[in-house]
Amino acid sequence: MSNTNRNEPSAVQENEEKYGDRSMRFESGFSEKLSDFWFHHRGKVIIGVVLLLIVILTVSQIFGKRNNDVMVLYSGSAYLSGEQQNAIQNLLTALCGDAQDKDDFLAGLTQYQVYSKEQIESIRAETFADGSHNFVNSEYNSENYENLYNYIMTGDTAILMLEPWLFDELRKNDRLVPMSELFSAVPPSTEEYGYGITLGETAVYEAYEILQLLPENTVLCFLKPYVFGNTGKESKYTQMKDVFRSIVNYAPESTSITE
Repeated sequence: MSNTNRNEPSAVQENEEKYGDRSMRFESGFSEKLSDFWFHHRGKVIIGVVLLLIVILTVSQIFGKRNNDVMVLYSGSAYLSGEQQNAIQNLLTALCGDAQDKDDFLAGLTQYQVYSKEQIESIRAETFADGSHNFVNSEYNSENYENLYNYIMTGDTAILMLEPWLFDELRKNDRLVPMSELFSAVPPSTEEYGYGITLGETAVYEAYEILQLLPENTVLCFLKPYVFGNTGKESKYTQMKDVFRSIVNYAPESTSITE
């Protein structure tokens, strides 16, 4: 029979007695250090967490955002608010999506507000009741004009809606496709507009007030392809032609221009 004394402390009890205080001191010390760190650095921690959340949301939006199937460019003196721009995009998506026979078709609209020299002079000549004159920032206008041409040369889109002076620049530089190459029958037009059709001549402009935010003499025209960008891809360029025809051809109660 074992002679072990039942009252003698076990090895576990000895370890608890030996290290228990040290463990408690360690836990207490860690809590104090954590509390001290939070007290001195909580501002940085909060800012870091907020920035991390912003990065996560931004990345998720970038990778979760759908690309537009086709872009349409407007440039001229008119300016569209974000809401108005979205409304025109939705209209183009609905009209052209039906023609594409594609439920998930998505059209986009980008804009560059630019004034011609004559328009700037005319605006500056306007006088208010207090004798002051209207103002146009020439530097900003020049920057937008340069950005417009930079965008055009990316080949992102061939579908353009331009004020006459911008249309004329591209036509003189032989950058536009004649309407006769896009349609088998085109509306009566002067030689000047043989490369486009004014919005005011289209049924879609008359049918939808949102488009009437743009001047009626805005010219709808089609760009020759560039080597790079979407216009350099045959399938995308063909799709742009189809969308362009859908816009010009829109005529619910009248004879449309035939392909």
